[in-house]
Amino acid sequence: MKRLQLLVALATLSTLTLTAQVYTPTEADLVAFANAEWKILHDKDGLTAKWAQINMFDSTQSISVVEYHQSDYKTIVVQAEEGERIRTSDLAERLGAAAAINGSYFVVKTVRPATYVRLNGEQIAAGERNEDYRVNGVVAVEPLDVFSHEHATCDTIDLKYKNLLAAGPVLMENGEMIDHGNAQGYGIRQRHPRSFIGYKTNGNVVMVTVDGRFPGQGDGVNLTEMSFVSKMLGMEESINLDGGGSATLWVEEYGICNHPSDNKTFDNGGERIVTNAIVAVRRNIWQRLGYAMSNFFR
Repeated sequence: MKRLQLLVALATLSTLTLTAQVYTPTEADLVAFANAEWKILHDKDGLTAKWAQINMFDSTQSISVVEYHQSDYKTIVVQAEEGERIRTSDLAERLGAAAAINGSYFVVKTVRPATYVRLNGEQIAAGERNEDYRVNGVVAVEPLDVFSHEHATCDTIDLKYKNLLAAGPVLMENGEMIDHGNAQGYGIRQRHPRSFIGYKTNGNVVMVTVDGRFPGQGDGVNLTEMSFVSKMLGMEESINLDGGGSATLWVEEYGICNHPSDNKTFDNGGERIVTNAIVAVRRNIWQRLGYAMSNFFR
């Protein structure tokens, strides 16, 4: 299996479409990722969570991944109540979710969304214009969709997308890495803790966090390196979420999968207060049938 993964990785190196400004993966990076020893944290009812510490990008990367198929789980955007101070894990447990990742950017003082949010067809937050430098895409559910869109005009997005969250930057489009070589703005080109979400062509949703601010244990990644991780995980479309101390990946029974940085300790206890999250809720048999029927007639 490892030999097959390595051959696939080396083949990927020869086909990646990259410009001079984008981080060019080395053979060593590909080999390291292909040979990573993943620790399985959760494997139940079609949802898997795993973690690995990998020496790549001339650094140590601590990567946590949750993966599930949309036929088995509904992906939901959940928003905290006005004035509520709550964590990603709390929002997940409130909905009886099986997994969760933190959502998009927010205003620290008010804990209100800094990006556009629409729930059940209603605008919950209009967003802040000063986020335009990094917010250039949308996570829409149900089913999960990721696409580029100018933040300032999110209110014009087709109302068929009843539940959506503006985020960014977009990392992958149509299976190709996005060039972030000339991107400007705080934190875009530096290594930090990161969170992102996307999907594969087979319908699997993938939630990912990369730990940061822990030299030698979890050095963090910049956007280009994160796009490469997304590519290596086989994602077709993916988008960056809020990172830094907000980066949190949670699954039922196990708890926090990654090492949130807010407590400045490389453990699972540094989870931050957030404004929204993206969660996976298990479908019952009738919901699975309805999903199958809706896709049959799509």
